Amino acid sequence: MQQKPRQTVSKLPEPLWLLQTALASAGGFFGYAMPSTSIRKFEYDPDSRILSVWFVASGRHYQFLDVPLENFVGFKSAFAKGRYFNDHIRNRFAFRLVT
Repeated sequence: MQQKPRQTVSKLPEPLWLLQTALASAGGFFGYAMPSTSIRKFEYDPDSRILSVWFVASGRHYQFLDVPLENFVGFKSAFAKGRYFNDHIRNRFAFRLVT
């Protein structure tokens, strides 16, 4: 009798599953600096689901709490980071100013 190949079952769509796997192998933490008129850099910790964002104009650093992986993926891949932030993160998640 020929065995069927074992399939891995994931609840996440494949691109998110691949990112989750990459995050786990990289210690579960990613940070990005990019040319943007509004956002200097951002970091995401999938274990705590905290998205940290540093802003250009004010220089302030905020942590947004309980941000799903899907929002981080969208933010990371968005061409206009400021627009994505305003449309999908700002006023949607609790936050705190980091001093």
